[in-house]
Amino acid sequence: MPQDLRTYLIAHHVAIRPCLVLSDEEMVWLGSLSQRNLISPSDLRPSYDYIIPGGGLAGPVLASRLSQDSSVSILVLEAGASGDDPDDRTRIVVDTPSEAYFTSIVGTQYDWTHQTAPQGNLAMNAMYLVRPSSVEIDAWAELLGSMDDDGSASTYNWQCMHVAMRKSETFVPPLDQPQRVGNIQYKAQISITGNWTTTLQSTLNIPVLTTPNGGTTLGGYILPSSINPSNWTWSSSRSYIDRLPSRSNLHILTNAHVTRIVFPSTRSSSGEVVASSVEFADGRKGERKIVNVAREVILASGLVGSPRILMLSGVGPKDVLENAGVGVAEELGGVGVFLQDHVVRLSSLSI
Repeated sequence: MPQDLRTYLIAHHVAIRPCLVLSDEEMVWLGSLSQRNLISPSDLRPSYDYIIPGGGLAGPVLASRLSQDSSVSILVLEAGASGDDPDDRTRIVVDTPSEAYFTSIVGTQYDWTHQTAPQGNLAMNAMYLVRPSSVEIDAWAELLGSMDDDGSASTYNWQCMHVAMRKSETFVPPLDQPQRVGNIQYKAQISITGNWTTTLQSTLNIPVLTTPNGGTTLGGYILPSSINPSNWTWSSSRSYIDRLPSRSNLHILTNAHVTRIVFPSTRSSSGEVVASSVEFADGRKGERKIVNVAREVILASGLVGSPRILMLSGVGPKDVLENAGVGVAEELGGVGVFLQDHVVRLSSLSI
C-alpha cells in the first residue's frame, strides 16, 4: 500500500491503521452532550498538524487518541450536522441509534441518500455487534499484500484485528430478567447462546455457535448490542469526544463537506505525492475554503465517502479519473473497487 498518500481508508468498523488498540478508559461514555470541541468556521486556524475528513465512526476515535498529545493540532471535518439542535425532532431518534434503524431516519438530513444499494450511516443502524469471519479478514490481508510496498499488509490479518477488537470492547452482562427468560449463556469474549439457538438446532439442524465472535460465523447465536448500558444510546462522537476535557488542540467543524485533498503539482524530492491542504465547502453547496495540513490527512469518510474524496483529488484508476475530467495526481487502481457488503435474509418461524 503506497505510503506517500498517508491515507487510512475506513470500512465498516475497521480502520486500516493496523491494530489501533483502545483502552477501557476510552470506552467511557457520557449521557449528556458536550459542545466544547465544536467550532464555527470563524474559529478555523490556517493550518493543522492532522486533518481528519469524517467525524462518524473512526474519525472521533482517531481524534481522541491524537489529541492526547497537546503538542499537535487536529481538525475533524464532518459533513453532517452535530445532532445537537434542540428543535430537531429527529435528534430524539438519533440519540437512540437503534431507533434510527427500526423507526428509520431515511430521507432526513442524517441520510446521505447515496444511490447505490439500500444503506445507512453510523446514526442509522441496529447497534448489533457482529465480528467478521476470519476467512474474510485474512482474504483482505492477502488482497492488500498484492498492493503492498513495505510488508505492512500482514498486520491486517485476523489475528491482529481480533486483538484490536477485543481491546476496544467492554462487555456488560445482560439484565437478570431477560437472561433468565431466554436462558442466555455468555462469555465475555463475546459468546451468547440461549433457548432459541437450541431450537434452531433441533428443528432445522443449524448448529449452535458457541464462539460466534471468534472468527467463525456460520451457526445459530444471539447478537450482542454495542450500546451505552445506562441509557441504551451509542455513537463514536458521544463516547470518544463528548467525554473529553477541554482540549484546545482539537477542533471539530460540522456541516463541512470535503471536496478534495490538495496535492501540489510538484512531487517531493523522493518523488512522492504529499498532501498540502484540504478543500471543503460550508454546507453541500456553500463557499469553498482551504485549510493547510502539516503532517497527515487521515481519511475517515466511510466506504463510499473516502474513495469519492480520493478520486475527486486525483487519486484512483487513471482511466476513471480521465473520463471524469479529473487531473491525475497519483494513479492508484484499488480506489473505488473491492467493496463487498454483507448479505441479510430475514426469516420468520412459527413454533
